[in-house]
Amino acid sequence: MKFASFFLIALSLALTFSSSANDRRSDIERSKLMREPGALYLEDLTPKPKNRIELIILEPAQAYGDTKAQRQLGVFPRNRVVELIAVSEFAYKVRGQARNGRLAGWVSKKLVGSKDKDLETKLNAVIKRHQLVEELIAKRQIAIGMTPEEVSRVLGTPTRRESKLTTKGQQSAWEYITYDTITHFEYLRDPRTGQTYKRAVSTEKVETGKVRVEFTDGVATAISETEDDPAAGGVKIIPVPFIW
Repeated sequence: MKFASFFLIALSLALTFSSSANDRRSDIERSKLMREPGALYLEDLTPKPKNRIELIILEPAQAYGDTKAQRQLGVFPRNRVVELIAVSEFAYKVRGQARNGRLAGWVSKKLVGSKDKDLETKLNAVIKRHQLVEELIAKRQIAIGMTPEEVSRVLGTPTRRESKLTTKGQQSAWEYITYDTITHFEYLRDPRTGQTYKRAVSTEKVETGKVRVEFTDGVATAISETEDDPAAGGVKIIPVPFIW
């Protein structure tokens, strides 16, 4: 059995609360219908975002409906507070009140500021984590630091679940058990021909392997297995996700 040690990379972002749950829900549904190639959306980068990242428009900013700036939507006035939705190489997709009404569009990063001077660095860290997780999932690998949703994308629904609340927080464990079916036979002799033949009399499920993933407050903190998986390449450790 192999056990992996746990470490976390703590990251912080300056967050502010705003917007109603219904507005966020409808906006998210709309955003899923209009995804820009090459852009990364915050709802994909973090599990169950609860808060929002607010940015400030530094100069009047033209908002576009695409990252190539081919379709104008409106203009955000100076000092307008907007919500960050997505990130591309040169632009942010933001949501807020423009001069011609409420809209969500792409604006140049040069025209947007934040109270957090390290925002871009922190966003890059989140994006890097997302890319690493996607690579691991594509290879069918799990890692310490993953969320339950990310683990389930690799291993599926667990065979068994455990959950408890301790002084260390909410703890849970998922077990994935693999089985082989063994068929038992009996040998009989045909009294007329004298030939021997076998007949299946029963089947038995035998456990062949087990993977156990332990979570603390929604983050995988330990992984153990009873059978080596040559394709796994060892247990990986990744940064924990942001909770916006």
